This record gives sequence, C-alpha cells and structure tokens, in this order.
Amino acid sequence: MAYKQTEKSNSNTKDNSVVKEYADIFIKALEEEKLPWSKGFSVVKPFNPSSGTEYSGFNYFRLQFSASAQNFEDPRWMTFAQASYLGGHVQKGEKGTRIISPFKTLDLDENNKLIPLMKDGKPVVDDEGKTVFQQRLAFKAITVFNVEQINGI
Repeated sequence: MAYKQTEKSNSNTKDNSVVKEYADIFIKALEEEKLPWSKGFSVVKPFNPSSGTEYSGFNYFRLQFSASAQNFEDPRWMTFAQASYLGGHVQKGEKGTRIISPFKTLDLDENNKLIPLMKDGKPVVDDEGKTVFQQRLAFKAITVFNVEQINGI
C-alpha cells in the first residue's frame, strides 16, 4: 500500500533529533577513533525484560554503542516507568539512552480528515460495517536505562 506523506507527517523534529543525536555521537567517535565495536559487541542482543522486546536495527546499534561507551555488560534495557513498575528505581544522576519506538497512526489528508482505505474505488469496511482508515508507521523517541543504572531489579 502506498502512503501519502504530508508535511505534518514529516515535521516531527523532536523524534528526528534522536537520529541526529546518534549521528553526532557516531561522527565524534569516528573522528576520535574511539569506535565501540573495536572492543567487540556483546553476543547477547539488547532486550527489554519488561516488554519482551529484543531490540533490532537502529535501536540494536544504538544500545550496543551506548553499552560499550559506558562499559555496561548487562543487555537488559527498560524505561523509567517499567523499572518503577518492577519495583526498581533509576539511580540518581543517571542519564538514559534515547531510542526510537514505532507505532501505527491514522493517516490524515491536508484538511486533517481521516483517509479511508480504498479498494476498487470503494471504501473498505470491517466485519461490523465500519470504514477502515489508512494507517502509517510513525516513530517516537523514548528513553531507556540499562539495568546497571537501576537499583532493585
């Protein structure tokens, strides 16, 4: 399915900043010749024990890079809220690592109206006769902490 990208869907500078932030860190490491993978990345992929998510793609690389730079050996990462829910608390002064989290959102036209999903020139309806609307994948920046930064876990 083709998605129409609108100016609104491309203007999320807050979420794009996590990619720019990482690019800046990566460029600095290249310039200083302090590449974390020269030490070797962990064989165990970074994962979130609370959600069961095994990080991949950009987030895998970002978390491996952060773990190497901070000498973390534990592959577990989670949000502040997840740590709290599990009875832990982030140690005072610790800084998290920003990653990107995908989510689905409904697509809007230039008038901010939902765009119906079309098939053969007609709107698609679900089993209950309700119109199905186009969705697109979007991203938001979230901050996660390595378990070595959390007490009580």
